[in-house]
Parts: sequence; structure tokens; C-alpha cells
Amino acid sequence: METSPVPEEQPSPPSPPHRAWQWNVDKVISITALCVSLGTFIIFSYQTRLLHDQTQFLRDQTKLQNQQTQLLQNQQQAYLKQQYASVMPYLEVWNSQAHDYFKFILTNNGVGPAFIREVRMHYRDTVYALDPANFLEKVLPDSLRINFVYSNLEPGRVVPAGEQIEMIYVSSPREVIKLKTFLQAQPQIEIRYASIYDEEWRMLGYNPPEKVE
Repeated sequence: METSPVPEEQPSPPSPPHRAWQWNVDKVISITALCVSLGTFIIFSYQTRLLHDQTQFLRDQTKLQNQQTQLLQNQQQAYLKQQYASVMPYLEVWNSQAHDYFKFILTNNGVGPAFIREVRMHYRDTVYALDPANFLEKVLPDSLRINFVYSNLEPGRVVPAGEQIEMIYVSSPREVIKLKTFLQAQPQIEIRYASIYDEEWRMLGYNPPEKVE
């Protein structure tokens, strides 16, 4: 009886060298990369937070500076208003009259001088670039001609605070009647004047002055 030969046992192929070490290196690299990424994220987050804080700080500083600037401007405006008010002129016209005299008077009831810029007379839809004295000389009809004492009010004249100017003065009862007859047509004087700070006002007739913006 023949026996079959027993096949020889083949040795198993050897394992690749350093396999465990290679896996450990990959793992270390992965962990290192993860740590670097995490560190980068933390640094980026910190820088972002720092930038946000700096931006907020700058905004707060800008807001504070704006508030200080506004406060300074308000103080300056208040100071200027006080300065302007301390030298503000206030012109008014009025009549002083009786049966034997008539006065047309301009008064500066303000606290500063008034610099006359313009004087005009409004009469029957016509405007005359004249002061009251020259206006009467020009428009009075012969039947109402009168003799009067006057003081001219022309551009460039300065009216100090508290001063009165008798622009027209009639001292005859007969001529007072003539003048009052003419005044029934209600001529009106217009005066533009300024303060020493060049603030300007306009006065028309017996109305209070209005500031010219």
C-alpha cells in the first residue's frame, strides 16, 4: 500500500516591517494637525474678540469725543448768544404830538449801537429810497407844504443805545394840521440796521423789528 507524500508546510510570509510604528506616526501627525487647527481657531477667536473690543473702544471714544465736541459747540453758541444779546440794538419809531407840535422820533431802546444799512419810505404802493425828511420834501403836494426841523437818517449812520432822533419836528399848529392830513395816507418807514456783530434786523412802520436771516 502506497502512502501519499505529505506536502511540506510552507512558511507564512513575513509581516511588513515597522507597521505598528508607521500607524503611530500617522496618528501623531493627525493629532498634531488637529491640535494646530484647534490652536489656530483659538488664536483666531481671541484676535477676533480683541478686534471687536478695540472697535467697540474706538466707537466709545468717538462717541465721547462727539459728545465733548457738541458740548463745546453748545457752550460756544451760548457764549455767542450772550455776547450778541449784550450789544443788541432795538429800534422803534413813535410820535409825540399835541395841537401845536408834532414829532416823529426814532429811538434805540436796545443795549448796543445800531448801524443803519437802509432807509426807505412806503407810500401808496411805491417805495422811496429816502429818509422821512427827504421823503416829505419830495412827495408833499404844494397845498400841504410845511416848514419843519429835521434830522436825516441815512445809511452809515450809527444810533447809540438810548439815543433818540427827532427825524421830523413841526412846531406850528397850522402846519401840524397839514402834516396830519398827509399822514392819513399812512406812509410807513422801513429801516434795516445791524449790530456790531453784523446781525441784521428790519423794522417796518410801528411794528417790532424782525431779524433778517
